[in-house]
Amino acid sequence: MDTPNQAAPEPRLLDEAGIARFLCISTSLVRKDRYGARCIPFVRIRSAVRYDPARVMEAMRALEEGASHMKKAKREQRKQEEAAA
Repeated sequence: MDTPNQAAPEPRLLDEAGIARFLCISTSLVRKDRYGARCIPFVRIRSAVRYDPARVMEAMRALEEGASHMKKAKREQRKQEEAAA
């Protein structure tokens, strides 16, 4: 039973196999991304590599293609950034 004063658990980091299952892709694709394109964000703790699912989903949203509403939002964001500069 949860108590009202109990803190929320910290987000869990996933290993290579875990993030591959999370994204429904192969572990070799996860590994190739880490060595090549680096689209999937990761954390290296000594020799261990871990992935934060929340950060990975942010990165996946940034890579989203084919959504015209997203293109419009990106254009608006660029305009705001240029105006601020």
